[in-house]
Amino acid sequence: MGVVFVLGGLVILCFIMILYQQKNRDKQLITDNPILTIPTQTSSKAVIISTFGMLSEHKCYRWGYKGVKLISVVLDKEKIYLSFGKGEHVKHVSIYHEMVRENDLKEVCQKFLYETGVVVNIENN
Repeated sequence: MGVVFVLGGLVILCFIMILYQQKNRDKQLITDNPILTIPTQTSSKAVIISTFGMLSEHKCYRWGYKGVKLISVVLDKEKIYLSFGKGEHVKHVSIYHEMVRENDLKEVCQKFLYETGVVVNIENN
């Protein structure tokens, strides 16, 4: 009976380790392929938007994986708005950015188009 508990515990531990490795692999993939890095004022970690997803201090969002797609990107003078998901399950995220120069905005738009195929909509508020 004790052997069954030990083996069961080992199986659960292996499963947890596999999930942990996948999460770290996702974070590394996003970090290694940035389109836009936005410093935050509340944390030492920046928000990284990548070809493969977005990494913030508390969340890792992934697209281009299991049917989840980056649907739209909208930029205005203060924020970047991202929509991503699969089917009816769409998530909307907005992040403050500090891009004030028009050249910076154009460069980000070109990167998104080249890396993801998504055309960025620029709103002038």
